[in-house]
Amino acid sequence: MAQHSKHYSNTHKWVKKVINSCKTYKQVNTCYNIVRFWKDQTKLNNPKINRTEMSMMCSELDYLIEYKLKTLKTL
Repeated sequence: MAQHSKHYSNTHKWVKKVINSCKTYKQVNTCYNIVRFWKDQTKLNNPKINRTEMSMMCSELDYLIEYKLKTLKTL
């Protein structure tokens, strides 16, 4: 795994932790913005990025955000 891969992989793990710690809709919305920014910046700064891997990471984060929103609705 290349050095830049480790960096965006570590960021992915951090964003997952942030999403899981959300307690309000505003926090979840902020996470959504973080994911969009992270995705765009990672693609810009790593032109040789594995697009499939990046897509899978983003899909996972999008799922976590949706799940967190549903969880908040039931509280």
